[in-house]
Amino acid sequence: MKTRGKVKTGKNGQILVERFSPIRRVEHWIVAIGFILLVVTGFPQKYPMSELGHFIVRIFGGIENARLVHRVAGIVFGVVSVLFVVVTVGFGACVVAPLAMLFAAWPIVTSIVGAMQANEGKPPRVPLTIRIIS
Repeated sequence: MKTRGKVKTGKNGQILVERFSPIRRVEHWIVAIGFILLVVTGFPQKYPMSELGHFIVRIFGGIENARLVHRVAGIVFGVVSVLFVVVTVGFGACVVAPLAMLFAAWPIVTSIVGAMQANEGKPPRVPLTIRIIS
């Protein structure tokens, strides 16, 4: 199998594209299974008098077991969801974006600092200029 980045050629010449990494697929299945468990175990707690609720409670061996599974599934679902947001959004917002915006935002930062200093009566500093010689 030849590999060119995330595009692979299969044995029969078929082009395969890997859309998600293995860790993202595992994360997806953990969240999906957790969500389904939360719905199934939460139903008899929301509707305790329904026939479906009684059936689900019997499957889990009692309401105590259903509630235990519900709590564990909720914790796993929450932790994985928060980790996804922290890692994905946090990495993009805290690492990639600031590095890209740092140089673009620096003149704005120096202007704000200069304006604050001028409001306090301090003499303005001469801005640092960078000349690019090609």
